[in-house]
Amino acid sequence: MGSFHDATLLASDIALLRDPQSWLNDSCCYLQLEVLRVERAPDDCVILPPTAALLLSSCSADELRVPASPSNLFARCASSALVLLAVTDSTLEAQALARRATGSHWSLLAAWPKQARAVHYDSMPGAPNAPHAARLAHALGLLCNTRFALDLQGACARQRNAYDCGAHMLANAAALVEGQDPLTHAASAFDVRAALLERARSLISTVGAQQQMKPAAVC
Repeated sequence: MGSFHDATLLASDIALLRDPQSWLNDSCCYLQLEVLRVERAPDDCVILPPTAALLLSSCSADELRVPASPSNLFARCASSALVLLAVTDSTLEAQALARRATGSHWSLLAAWPKQARAVHYDSMPGAPNAPHAARLAHALGLLCNTRFALDLQGACARQRNAYDCGAHMLANAAALVEGQDPLTHAASAFDVRAALLERARSLISTVGAQQQMKPAAVC
């Protein structure tokens, strides 16, 4: 097991990263989003964890209008230059019933609150996550007290298989954090997976080294 700030990978997550044809789960995606947030994102960029984005899309209008604490991640969205949210075709209700993370497709919603503009980047032709992105954009608009002009089919690279949606979502997020166009500057799915696996290996090595340095128990 390895951790990076608020993201944690279990042995089963790392096994997914070793399989080049695996679908990246919530934990794998959260790790890379957390790396972007900590190491590359400017201070005026908010990157919501997948679970937070799912919670946001499930909140009622009344819940979203309740003022949040200034330290709350949601409260920072309205004043930020860029908000990035992982979009999934799952719901809180489905996850509660299954007692685990559910869903079969990832995409990305990028919002610029100060410009009242949002774009949905979906690597699957036809943008199957568009309804989920629209619901999430509406919820974010209530939170930010604005109505976003929403483009549901932002230009980005298309996946060539059934399992690389998560890698494309992460690549698009990284490009936007750098202020670049996802269509022309996003990394390949292969490179995203390789970077994730390398990060996971590094975390495991760090944990192993820390355990070796612990003093032996005295009986």
